[in-house]
Amino acid sequence: MNHDGSQTIRVGMDWKSLPAFLAVARNGSLRAAAEQIGGTHATLRRQIEALEAQLGIQLFRRGADGLSLTATGQRLLPQALEADAVGRKLFPLSIGVVASRDYIDRALPVAGRKEQGLSWIGYGNVPELASMIAASAFPEARIRHSVPDPEMHLHLVRAGAGMTFLATWVTSVFPELQRVPGTKLDQRRATWVLLHGELRRVRRVRLFVDYLCDALLERRAAFLQSQSNGIPGRAGT
Repeated sequence: MNHDGSQTIRVGMDWKSLPAFLAVARNGSLRAAAEQIGGTHATLRRQIEALEAQLGIQLFRRGADGLSLTATGQRLLPQALEADAVGRKLFPLSIGVVASRDYIDRALPVAGRKEQGLSWIGYGNVPELASMIAASAFPEARIRHSVPDPEMHLHLVRAGAGMTFLATWVTSVFPELQRVPGTKLDQRRATWVLLHGELRRVRRVRLFVDYLCDALLERRAAFLQSQSNGIPGRAGT
């Protein structure tokens, strides 16, 4: 959340929900929005509900004239318009519980009953994260830090400050990191390459996007890696 109280579109946000949000904001009803983008009333409703749950806010209110943006939804609208993009979906994005090898060697053996001695690096008041922690192998571990910036999470886990949810490709780039043993991969998200709608007509931009997509696809295995965590006697799943 920004200093002015407005919500920020996060990097981890499901971009597929943005067209639904913009269509409903423009048309004032689910049915008209569905006709505009070629979807169904039920699909758009699910996408809006999922987006509200992910952000932890109410975006629309129902009135006699249909659906209208709440004050929070109005603050989010300019960001959504700016982010409105043409996207290319490449492959699933593997999210895992990541920590430094030193932290795992030091903290995991003495974590105690229900692993309560472990520490999470949190993202703040994010309902989605709370649900992910509750469903993880370590729901009793305390949230030691609250940092909204994923890049800072990377720095903190490399420094041995705890464990957090990160894209698992970081373990192939930073050898001091690994998935925490006994944890599962979350592949509900996808890796996208996004292009602003106005730039798709620029040939050199399209060529660059094609090159970038090809380069990422060549490293697909690194993005989807799910190998053993390398700890004797304890393998990830």
